[in-house]
Amino acid sequence: MKPPINLFSAKAGKTGFIMLLVLITFSCSKSSDTNPGTGNTALHYCGNITWTNNADQSASYTGSDHNGVYGLDNYQYTESGNKGGFPLHYDSNNHLISDQQGVTYTYNADTLSRISINFPGELVSGSYNFSGKGHFTFGEIDFEEPNTSGTLTGTYTYDTNDDPVHISAVGTLSTANGPMDTDIEIDGSFLTDKQGFLPFIPVFAPASSLLSIVPFLSKHLLDKWDFTLTGNVAGMPVYHHEIIQYSYTFNSDGYVATLTRSDNSFAYTFTYSDCQ
Repeated sequence: MKPPINLFSAKAGKTGFIMLLVLITFSCSKSSDTNPGTGNTALHYCGNITWTNNADQSASYTGSDHNGVYGLDNYQYTESGNKGGFPLHYDSNNHLISDQQGVTYTYNADTLSRISINFPGELVSGSYNFSGKGHFTFGEIDFEEPNTSGTLTGTYTYDTNDDPVHISAVGTLSTANGPMDTDIEIDGSFLTDKQGFLPFIPVFAPASSLLSIVPFLSKHLLDKWDFTLTGNVAGMPVYHHEIIQYSYTFNSDGYVATLTRSDNSFAYTFTYSDCQ
């Protein structure tokens, strides 16, 4: 049985994508100092990255060298003709500045430890915590939609390769179909010979829209998800298990050129320019 509700609705979309964006920014600053194709340790990055898919979606990202660390500067997204975007700014210590309404960055010394998002008028809010190693360890999303309310929390377990090999998300929600108790367990396998590259939107939605705004950070490219959902809706048991395989092609520089997933018909094409 497929998950019975779609938590990535149009109302949740803006908040969801910006949640992904700020996490992408943090991940880039921690792990993008290696060329995915060569493994060189010098700072290598592409100033402009775009992707498009066959679902009338596209995104573009602009980044630059911030005192020896890659930082994302701007993000633009288009879906079915609707456009949005989000700028990011840094202070002299290379810390993200909380100058966008509804987004707050908290640092522990020079390490980003927490991102909080609460947009006025939006129906979804959340917060994300990070370890000193830059691992995304805990996330909480609160829903206040007319037909969906409650809290979804996620905890993440990393291996020695800096990849999240297990994700556990639990929550109790009130939905149009009645109370919903959810337990999602995900085991991830990664291509440890392929350095992860970011921005990388498609990876953040394992198997279901239920987790499309519960992102993760990884050092390497995702190979597959082993996804299990258990719970109940209005007293009726819910179970869904699926293995999601990711497939890639690469350009001559070793960057991902195309991406497909076994659970849907979306096909993503990536382009790069201003590569350093």
